[in-house]
Amino acid sequence: MPSDPPTTPELDAYRAGADRFIAELDEEYYLHFAGLKDRLDLEAIYERHADLTELERAQSLGAAVNGDRGTRELWHFACEGYMGKLTRSHAEKLAALEAELEVTVDGETIPFRMVRPTIANEPDRGRRQRLDGVLWEMTEEHLNPLYREALDVTRRAVPELGASTYRELYERFGFDLQGLAAQCRAFLDSTEELYERSMDRALREGLGFGLDEAERYDVQRMIRSPQWDVGFPGEKMVPALRATLSDLGIDLDSQENVHLDIDQRPQKTPRAFCAPIEVPDKVMLVIQPIGGADDWRAFFHEAGHTEHYANTSRDLRMEEKRLGDSAVTEGWAMLLQHWTDGTRPRG
Repeated sequence: MPSDPPTTPELDAYRAGADRFIAELDEEYYLHFAGLKDRLDLEAIYERHADLTELERAQSLGAAVNGDRGTRELWHFACEGYMGKLTRSHAEKLAALEAELEVTVDGETIPFRMVRPTIANEPDRGRRQRLDGVLWEMTEEHLNPLYREALDVTRRAVPELGASTYRELYERFGFDLQGLAAQCRAFLDSTEELYERSMDRALREGLGFGLDEAERYDVQRMIRSPQWDVGFPGEKMVPALRATLSDLGIDLDSQENVHLDIDQRPQKTPRAFCAPIEVPDKVMLVIQPIGGADDWRAFFHEAGHTEHYANTSRDLRMEEKRLGDSAVTEGWAMLLQHWTDGTRPRG
């Protein structure tokens, strides 16, 4: 049975503990996906903070929700933490597999995490197809069983959290899923013709054939847009970000709380990411600069997240700094990303 709703001091203690829990998780994810640590070790972190992710704690916080947005965010976090605890071994195994697996195509051995960038960089359509086929064969054989198992575990946990379905649970968190679905349908309907026309034109200009012939691996090549490489060289990415932020009154080099990790490492994920380990005091911006328009988009996108977290007030409550509607940080990310679409490189 759920325990009594927590008192105000208990809520404050939970906030403090959750802040440390998230910081440790973000640092662990940073170390692994930046290629600085071979294994993703979540078990030890969950053990150190076991009281935060107990089922009874989530149920107690759920009983305390009375219209206060902050408490609801803590309840949402506790539920996610409980399900994360149940699937932490799956996450560790998936990360290990992604880091260890290799594929061999046409006599070349490629790390699993580098297959998608290799597809995007491959001008030969036949080889793109072979790379894509091997990628999804490996995914189906090694990764998808773990994903399906984790999904089953999560589904079985939902009724323990007071909802009959995952959808119902998220509606209780305050998400208007039916309203969102209606907006998405309206958006798709209103832009379908525009999408088909624009996508067909882009494919013909970039690859020489239209949308009716394109496959998944062709879209990755089109987005890569190698014809624009001369305008988006890898060595100009950081100087361009520095100049762009300077125009906004932000001196990147003087931001002691922002750390750029741009070193090349064999196991480093090829996609840029932001790790807000301490908000706002230690925010990591990570990339392996390869070059190309898509690389720039990803880097500037994650720089938007970085500046959002780096400029967040440390006086806010934990749930206001770390949790809440992701549209806020995504808004900053998309703002910086879209500048790469309409400006020439600087620096």
